[in-house]
Amino acid sequence: MGEPGDPQVCPVCSIKLERGELVKSLAFPSITGGKDRLMYIRGCYSCLHSNLPRRCPICGINLGVNDYLISRMFERAANRSHVHVLGCNHCKKTGSLLK
Repeated sequence: MGEPGDPQVCPVCSIKLERGELVKSLAFPSITGGKDRLMYIRGCYSCLHSNLPRRCPICGINLGVNDYLISRMFERAANRSHVHVLGCNHCKKTGSLLK
C-alpha cells in the first residue's frame, strides 16, 4: 500500500502498481493548445475488479465502480507526465473546470 500522490500508486485505491501496470484513464484534448489537459481517472485493474475500497483523495468519499477522479495532466518531456487530482465527480463539478 502507498499514499495517493506517491509515484506508481493508484490514486483511487492506493495500491502500489507493479511494473507495467496502468491506471485506466481518459485524457481530453487541450482546449487552449497548451500542455495541460483535463483527465478522468477510473482506477487500476485491482480496484476496478475487486472489493478494494475506492476513495477520493480530496473529499474522502467512497467511490462506486462508475465514479472517477477529475484531474489535470501536465505533459513533460521524455513521456513523463505529471497528474494533479482536483477531486471526484461528486466533489468537483466539471463545468467549472472548462472556464
